[in-house]
Amino acid sequence: MESTTCDVQQAVQHTEALDGLPKLLPSPTSIKAQMPLLAAQLQQLAAQMGREFVDLQVRASMDIRAAYDKDDRWAVSAVYRRGHGWIASIEGGACLGVPDEYMRAFVRRHRG
Repeated sequence: MESTTCDVQQAVQHTEALDGLPKLLPSPTSIKAQMPLLAAQLQQLAAQMGREFVDLQVRASMDIRAAYDKDDRWAVSAVYRRGHGWIASIEGGACLGVPDEYMRAFVRRHRG
């Protein structure tokens, strides 16, 4: 009987090591449960600037993190072009979005 094996490619590349940065914390599965301080800030911001505005920023944060994790510069560019901005926040062992220093290293690596 013959046996075959294959490598499974994970969606997360952990390219931070290439940039000399520590591994990013995982994305939150629930902002409200894992990042209560950020959730409270987002509620206040939504009351002042509108829920849709905050929702677009949170969606952009999740999309840019997914693109960063896949090391996909075209997807990152697409999120930038939307013009919604994004929120980068670390709290309670989770990271929403991508911090500026990681994005700067990402851009340098892809421009080089």
